[in-house]
Amino acid sequence: MGLVSTFKKGGVHPDDKKSLAKASVIERIPLPKELIVSMAQHLGVPATCLKKKGDVVVAGEKIGTASGFISAEVHSPVDGVVKEIRKVRLANGALADAVVIIPDSEQKTTFTTKYDYSSLTSEELLASIKDLGIVGMGGATFPTHVKLQIPVGKSVDAFVVNGVECEPYLTADYRVMMEKGLEVLEGIMIISKIIHPKRMIIGIELNKKDAIEHLEALIKEKNYPIEVMGLKMKYPQGDEKQLLKATINKEIPSGKLPIDIGAVVWNLGTVNAIYEAISFHKPLIERVITISGEGIKN
Repeated sequence: MGLVSTFKKGGVHPDDKKSLAKASVIERIPLPKELIVSMAQHLGVPATCLKKKGDVVVAGEKIGTASGFISAEVHSPVDGVVKEIRKVRLANGALADAVVIIPDSEQKTTFTTKYDYSSLTSEELLASIKDLGIVGMGGATFPTHVKLQIPVGKSVDAFVVNGVECEPYLTADYRVMMEKGLEVLEGIMIISKIIHPKRMIIGIELNKKDAIEHLEALIKEKNYPIEVMGLKMKYPQGDEKQLLKATINKEIPSGKLPIDIGAVVWNLGTVNAIYEAISFHKPLIERVITISGEGIKN
């Protein structure tokens, strides 16, 4: 591990509370009796619903199609039957169409066949990422295929993967790094085929030293041109502006984007989703979350 850095101005040092869930491995939660899948799974224009009441769906099947440039495809997360199409109130207060699905008791659809993507062009990779509905997993849910389209005249000097996870309690990205480290690294290499960065960096805070060491060992084993940068613990270092200051010591001017300083930032969960999309043709139909806190017994 090389430089230990952070952003200089501002920031706080809350108790990270990581120990409450850090040792817990990723588990699949039981299926509920019904799933409500909103057509607004992303930033931008909601998808247009493709299904009606009574339709049979399988996991990964497209149930909503992008309705604009800033939009994303939506897929069924399960095998099941459409109970109804109705409006739902989202967390931001907006109303959106949603497909209500009754999951089958036996889920037969799997994504276990790995495909060879080595001969695919950057345009073909980009088309697959769009078709499989990948969006940013760090919270903004910006459609990934749009972000991957580097504007004419711009180039990527630094591709930074956000493995900081600076918020207290959260350990989802940490567990992905520990359990799916090779997948994350392969996802970074897939993205590099599209954006052609000069430098690739994974930023991780020092309360996850074992993840830093784990990824460094895998990078050495695979001989990937990827750096792991250990960062001092400080909130909100996971914000892309603070992260770029900490990793490449550059500031994004007011009103500008990271690409205006030759940088792009992807959340670690997004990178893993891109790996699964390209390698297994798996749409974005699930994600890792943290269930933690002093009130949680298990």
